[in-house]
Amino acid sequence: MIKTDFEKAYADFKKVEQPRDIVMFYHKNLWSQSNGKNGFSTANNDEFKPQMKIWKKFIKKGLIKCVEHNNVSKKADDGREWHLLTIQEAGEDNHDIDGMGMFIFGYMVGGCVYAFQKKQNRDAVFKYINS
Repeated sequence: MIKTDFEKAYADFKKVEQPRDIVMFYHKNLWSQSNGKNGFSTANNDEFKPQMKIWKKFIKKGLIKCVEHNNVSKKADDGREWHLLTIQEAGEDNHDIDGMGMFIFGYMVGGCVYAFQKKQNRDAVFKYINS
């Protein structure tokens, strides 16, 4: 994984994103299977709700965490602002650095970064999964 691979994946994502999409994320398995040609995924609200329910359950069981200080807003190189939420394994401090977070947003954080187009969507997801 190198920065130019992620920049190309982001450019490709922008060609196919849909108006209803609310979140973008780096899908490690998809990236590996496509040799870096299709590593970003998106979801609209309806598609993302099942994932939110899973996170909520896993947070209650103490398997994962989503902490507020990792909710940040960052701009990609194209100037577009995104609102990031990070999911991490609970009790772990040595998470893999998320490639999208690092190479697209210049944000080095361990775990899985989810980039929301609207801050209110990111904040609503955070509130729901931690309630």
